[in-house]
Amino acid sequence: MSKVLMSNEEIEELAETMITDYIGSDSEWILVYFDIELFISEYLGLNIVEAEFAENDFNKVGFFSDGIRPLKVYQNGKIVSVRYPKNTVVIDPRVKETTGTGSYRFTLAHEAAHYILDKVSGQKLNASFKTEYDNEKTYKIEELKDFLTAKEWLADKLAAAILMPRYALEELVFDTFKSKRVKIYGNSLFENSDSEKINVLAKKLGVSRQALLIRLRTLKLYENHPANEYLKILNIGGTSNA
Repeated sequence: MSKVLMSNEEIEELAETMITDYIGSDSEWILVYFDIELFISEYLGLNIVEAEFAENDFNKVGFFSDGIRPLKVYQNGKIVSVRYPKNTVVIDPRVKETTGTGSYRFTLAHEAAHYILDKVSGQKLNASFKTEYDNEKTYKIEELKDFLTAKEWLADKLAAAILMPRYALEELVFDTFKSKRVKIYGNSLFENSDSEKINVLAKKLGVSRQALLIRLRTLKLYENHPANEYLKILNIGGTSNA
């Protein structure tokens, strides 16, 4: 058994190949978001179950079962340990309420990615959690290490590539912005009209704004400009007030 280590190009090709194999060569689907639940159940053959998690870490929102490790959940107001069947993706429905549909879909894709990556590596399928990062929480070193593992990083990369395939996103960016790239000032500033278009595009793809911004950067779909140019657009500072 070997640990899986894939390049960005390998991840992109794997995602695009699976999607094309699943839906065929027709690209009309990109006009609406990719149905990740059908992809997981019909194409990958995995079960999807919703359950309210009762783990000690309340930021755990997704779980892939290996049929061995139990998951603590709420049932009839009580905390019980449930051993879900192997190849079951369990997701906490409260994700939709707290962080939105985009995060819910990304969590599903993340857990499916763990299954795919274990297949790629030839490793025995292992149980895994999807944990939402909480900006207001103080994490222990061990907890931070869990976020930064290569396996979690790759699962996020593959999940993003499945929900926002490269060829589809490149086409959508051109249709939306009438350019091959989105103008960005500094590291995170956008013109107001472009910012609104990003929100619309994220909704069309069924992902969070943050997930889309990261994906645009990964695919080098930004047209970089100095941050001070943004101030000129706003007519702030320098000679603009003269």
